[in-house]
Amino acid sequence: MTPLILAFLERVVQMGREILAMCQLLGPSQVAKLLDVHPATVRRWAVEGKLTGERAGWGRVFAREEVQRFAEERRRKRHDPNVNRRAELSE
Repeated sequence: MTPLILAFLERVVQMGREILAMCQLLGPSQVAKLLDVHPATVRRWAVEGKLTGERAGWGRVFAREEVQRFAEERRRKRHDPNVNRRAELSE
């Protein structure tokens, strides 16, 4: 093979890895470990629409990017002194 073809194939493989990393899907148990909560909590958040996931036959799957966005938003709310905790609990 020519160096040009090898360089092209290496780039295609690299792009494939990047796409897989961006599109990585996680199950409720994996999300629960990342967020340090029970898997039932993850499922409840999904049903309530707080965490976006897709139905996948037996359950739900979540994009890693969405989980990271949710975790950051949750962390920001937990450290915001202007958030009324009692109002959040009553929702």
